[in-house]
Amino acid sequence: MKKIMFLGIILVSVFAFSSVGQAAITTPAGSSETVANQGILPKSGATAVLGLNMVATAGETLAAVTVTFASVYGFTQGDLTDTTTTSPTTTDSGVTLYQDNGSITGEFDTGDTHITCNIAGWATVTLTLVDADAIPANDTGANLGDDWFVVIRTSDTISGEYYEGTGGDKRDKFTVQLITPTPSATTITDTITCESRVVDLTPMRSDTNSYTNASNTYYPGDYPGDSTYRFKHFVPYEMEDPDNDYYWYDGPLPPRASFYQCSPIPRS
Repeated sequence: MKKIMFLGIILVSVFAFSSVGQAAITTPAGSSETVANQGILPKSGATAVLGLNMVATAGETLAAVTVTFASVYGFTQGDLTDTTTTSPTTTDSGVTLYQDNGSITGEFDTGDTHITCNIAGWATVTLTLVDADAIPANDTGANLGDDWFVVIRTSDTISGEYYEGTGGDKRDKFTVQLITPTPSATTITDTITCESRVVDLTPMRSDTNSYTNASNTYYPGDYPGDSTYRFKHFVPYEMEDPDNDYYWYDGPLPPRASFYQCSPIPRS
């Protein structure tokens, strides 16, 4: 009888210890870092989309985070940089984790630290921390607010095209949802929309008069030496990469710098 009672005491002690250990991590709270009508540019910088706030009292660690990307329109894996092709993650990865230890507590900023992760899956992506990260013991002071961020970068192939009239809205749109650690409430971003590229419209000569002979006689419709080319439109220079993506009425333009070396065409 004494042996049975002793065994019973041991079992009760084990179950009690296990219960305390499981209760040491509070239910994690997730947050969306987006707003209504959230936009993002092609070739974006590091952009936080989800936050994770956790508290532990027995030295527990964060080992992995899982999120799901969902296309609202046109969004694919290739719209992020090196999403699942590069592991472990780097600061240039399409999706990765950052720890909140920068200059602004509980908010994503340039001082936050990248957390190297092994990455697997699509469109549900699991980020497994190479070195598990200690969960804060409280949610005050330097630990107040979100402790980690899910951060994305878009590629240059994501579509931000928008056309008036029958062309329609061709901008890629998507959401990101936190799956694990299981948040206390459903945590999903607002719809994120790739915005059209910002352009600087540099006005160029739009009349079609030029001279084509030694007497400097002007002929409507002629371009110097070749009447097959005509300026008919303003030419958009993309601020992001001014040496590419030019558009000409009848072929691509040379690099922007070369225009500065040209003499102005006299007006009639």
